[in-house]
Amino acid sequence: MPFLLRTGKALAQGRRTITIGFHEPPLQMFPSHCAGGPNELVLELTDEPEISLDVLRGEHTLFTSTDEVQRLWELCDPVLADRPPFRPYAQGSWGPHEALDLAGERGWRLPAE
Repeated sequence: MPFLLRTGKALAQGRRTITIGFHEPPLQMFPSHCAGGPNELVLELTDEPEISLDVLRGEHTLFTSTDEVQRLWELCDPVLADRPPFRPYAQGSWGPHEALDLAGERGWRLPAE
C-alpha cells in the first residue's frame, strides 16, 4: 500500500497524524447527499490521541444495528461450527452436481449448456 510521509524540523505545526484515505467504490451505493465527507480514517497521535471515522452520516437505516449483527451470529454460528462438505466442480460450470437438487422441483433458471 503506497503512503506519503511529510517530515521536517521547521514545519508550520508539530503533528503526528496518520490519515488513511480509502478508494471510492466504482458504483455508488448511497445517494450523494448521504456521503457526508471524505472516506478517511484519521489517527491523531498526540498527548490526547483521537481517532475519527466518518461512517454513520446520512441515512442510518442503511446500516446494520447491533441487534441485527447479534442475530446474524446466532444464525451463522451453527453453520460455521458444522460446515457442510466441500463439493468440487469444474471451472466454468454451474457448480457441483449436488447443487441441482437445492432448487427443488422448480429447478434453476440456467442457460442450456
